[in-house]
Amino acid sequence: MAEAAKRISEAEAEALAELIEVAVMLKKSGLLGWLKAIAESGDKLVELFTSDYTLFRQLALLQAVAGGIGKLEVGEFVDARMNTEKAMYCTFKGLSQTDPAKAPRVGMFGAMRMMGDKDVQKGLGFLLMLAKNLGACLNSMEEAEKKKG
Repeated sequence: MAEAAKRISEAEAEALAELIEVAVMLKKSGLLGWLKAIAESGDKLVELFTSDYTLFRQLALLQAVAGGIGKLEVGEFVDARMNTEKAMYCTFKGLSQTDPAKAPRVGMFGAMRMMGDKDVQKGLGFLLMLAKNLGACLNSMEEAEKKKG
């Protein structure tokens, strides 16, 4: 062991110290056990990912989401994360209180009556604001593509 220690260069020793530091951080965060489990069952995971098309498709969608997130500026990402958390909370809370089997059929006049409800107004306002911002981004992307091409 002492002979091996003599053969380690200073750069290798620094790399080893950094590796130990990362291992300690992974241990404290709880990720080390998770990574160890992945490493120990690597063949099973590869088999799972290649045989389960639903999982493969979900991973492909997550990759697309990550691509979009990666294009955001830091401030935009922070805002998007906070807004997504709020919107998802309200979406799932709303879904928990809404039984699709009990949803009434609503015609034009029923929709007009529902427009008097402040909660419906707030929900529609959010969706319309999202549609406006989504449309502005799509138009901006189209303009950028036209300039490229």
